[in-house]
Amino acid sequence: MYRPVIAPRPDSPSSQAIGVDFDETLMAIDERGWMGGQVYGEPIPGAIEALRLLVQHRAVFVYTARHRRFHSAVAGWVTRHSGLVTRVNDDPDRAYWTVVPA
Repeated sequence: MYRPVIAPRPDSPSSQAIGVDFDETLMAIDERGWMGGQVYGEPIPGAIEALRLLVQHRAVFVYTARHRRFHSAVAGWVTRHSGLVTRVNDDPDRAYWTVVPA
């Protein structure tokens, strides 16, 4: 089994966290398609194992372009398939980033 080394860079606080996209990175969308945003797919092979490895080394944020009404379902899917504790951040000031910080 391949085990990547994830070495933190202490001089860069941003290297201590990673964002992982949900659709087609963690969850597969099958022939049923989008289905109005429902969270129904199975994990992409190897994705859950990779997610579990990442959380051993970083703070991990699962992000999605789905409407916020689906965020709890996404968090529930992650917990159900990974066993990891999840939390939804519904702070409207953090929902969308439209500028790159200086």
